[in-house]
Amino acid sequence: MAPILYLDYDGVLHPPDVRATKAEPLRPRVYEKGQPTDRPLFEHASLLVTILAAFPEVRISLATSWVRTLGYEFAVQQLPPALQNRVVGTIWQGWMLKFPPPRRHDAITADAEERGVGRWLALDDDVEGWPSNRRHLLVAPKNPWQGLSQPGLAEELSAAIKLLCTGERLEVQLAERLNYRSLRSTFSTERAASRPRGLHIGAKNGRKP
Repeated sequence: MAPILYLDYDGVLHPPDVRATKAEPLRPRVYEKGQPTDRPLFEHASLLVTILAAFPEVRISLATSWVRTLGYEFAVQQLPPALQNRVVGTIWQGWMLKFPPPRRHDAITADAEERGVGRWLALDDDVEGWPSNRRHLLVAPKNPWQGLSQPGLAEELSAAIKLLCTGERLEVQLAERLNYRSLRSTFSTERAASRPRGLHIGAKNGRKP
């Protein structure tokens, strides 16, 4: 089976606070300080295209809340063609769509186990619930407003994907090559309190309705 990249959108390919109103449910926008902006969505998608160009075998599974909120087809269509062609599915289907696990880590690992995915990596700004012995499977920006453009993150992702494709041990090799550090739980707690989690419709003051 091809190596899988579980991909999030918000906080990775564009800023973390993305909302769609009930009046325009298919027109999500980036919000800053509670107000809609004209900042482009998917502004870092071309960077992901460039990174993955060296790894043609890698496929993408969507872990983004866009699937649950706006539908799978719509979520796929927002990506550049080069990324669309890699998408093979989403974690948000079947029982997980009806009874979503409380944390993204749980949803991703459940999907990987059910599908028998042996080699996978998550690109996601949601670090909550990732146990320390599995954080080598997660590449996450510490600044979700910079997302994938955060200095050094593209290099970290590229190195991790290379290890994934060659079958090397991510937990050992990534630490040696990149001075990989575990994400601090305090950082996770502070960030969780400072912004909404994922795209949603009809939210007010940065909170889900």
